Amino acid sequence: MGIVDKKSYTLKCPNCQKVENGLVVDKGSTWNGSSWSNRCNFQFFNVQWSDSDSMEPNIFNASCVECGSAADVDYSYSL
Repeated sequence: MGIVDKKSYTLKCPNCQKVENGLVVDKGSTWNGSSWSNRCNFQFFNVQWSDSDSMEPNIFNASCVECGSAADVDYSYSL
């Protein structure tokens, strides 16, 4: 069983300009479906994730630890 998909997140605070990156991977296979890794632990942002390990993870809320501003969330996929 190898890595099927990767999803990279970039969080940025529009107020204090902190930036942080994180990566989650799908270790599933075509035989047994998706199995996404644990969600990223961000140091500079409080993050709330979607709730399913079999579905692609999504951030539905992220805020800067330092100033409390809502973070800008960007993501990209790779194989």
